[in-house]
Amino acid sequence: MSFRIATTVDEAVAALAEGCRPVAGGSDLVVGARHGKAALPEHLVAIDRLDDLKCVEVTDAGVCIGS
Repeated sequence: MSFRIATTVDEAVAALAEGCRPVAGGSDLVVGARHGKAALPEHLVAIDRLDDLKCVEVTDAGVCIGS
């Protein structure tokens, strides 16, 4: 298993392009694995520290909730 911590959105996008699964904490993955719902992904990238994704915005198009 590999685990990366993205420091920019571009790093996160590059990791996703390489097959990483994004996590913003990951507790849902652990609970799912313990209950046999799904195995843990091989490659993870943390996105919870990205300032660009720390938002709650309401616009005419909808609501944006960050990581």
